[in-house]
Amino acid sequence: MDPVGISVFILSFIAVAAQRSDHKCEKPTLENGRLHVWVLSDLSINRVISYRCDKGYVPAKQIGKLYGTTRCTKTGWYPEPKCLEGCGPPPVVLQGETVQDRMKSYEHGSLLTYKCPLYYTLEGNQNITCRNGLWDDPPVCQGPCTLSEEDMKANGIRRGSFFWWRGSILQHGDRVSFRCVQGYEKSEFSLRVECNNGVIPYPKCTKLENCGSPPVVPYGETIQGRMKSFEHGTVMTYQCLQYYTLEGNRNVTCRYGKWDDPPVCREPCVVTSKDVEENKLLWLFNEKLYFPHGYYVAFICSQGGYKLHRVQCHQGIMAYPKCSRQD
Repeated sequence: MDPVGISVFILSFIAVAAQRSDHKCEKPTLENGRLHVWVLSDLSINRVISYRCDKGYVPAKQIGKLYGTTRCTKTGWYPEPKCLEGCGPPPVVLQGETVQDRMKSYEHGSLLTYKCPLYYTLEGNQNITCRNGLWDDPPVCQGPCTLSEEDMKANGIRRGSFFWWRGSILQHGDRVSFRCVQGYEKSEFSLRVECNNGVIPYPKCTKLENCGSPPVVPYGETIQGRMKSFEHGTVMTYQCLQYYTLEGNRNVTCRYGKWDDPPVCREPCVVTSKDVEENKLLWLFNEKLYFPHGYYVAFICSQGGYKLHRVQCHQGIMAYPKCSRQD
């Protein structure tokens, strides 16, 4: 037995001689180790016993390197005698490494420190501890971002003027602002984004493309003069010929190379005295009249009881009522 073990046993005997009490502790059980108890029939209050753990395990309360101790109290043995298991190699962290040299095995309580390469950002606890066979969760090394001229060009953006002094490498969590290049307009709420573990979610600006001539509307025309090309944002206003009815939005806008849907001009209905006579209807006018699309016209049959008929004009067609002798 080594000198530390002999000293522990001597202390145990001194404690037994000095303390006498009716309270006693049962012999503790111990896994992965063995107890050093000389007098098993008298484990009284304040009695201190020692124990030794098997290879690969360490005591919960160490004396020296090999032995652990526990004391008998009114509530039982304190601290509870335990042999705590060591750990294998520490967890592998992508792009990271431990400051200390890696080994195949570690004792319980061993502490290791991680570090990340240049420009990488360590997230989590830098230090991890071996606790009874298990390592704490390791940190993560988040990668940097590299600004790409090709990606910026594809999205119609460039770096903001306030960030010209910064290099093309951004660390995880860094934020960078962009602005649209000339002839482009932002299509997203914000042009400020954050580097996320090597990925930059580039915002997008849309090219302000010109439009060609505005759409042709039958029986309609634009108030402004027509040209071959119009800038983004140009507004054109349509009007219909006399008696024609405009349906839809009379104003159309050039948006990123395309015009809004144009309106339509609905044809009017033409009523003549000849049409009225052929359908046996009464008509108070000798000349032909124009009625807009959707307009209602009242007719009276020329025979019978002079019944009133209301007919609606629909895209140039007037469906005259059919009169019979009963009407």
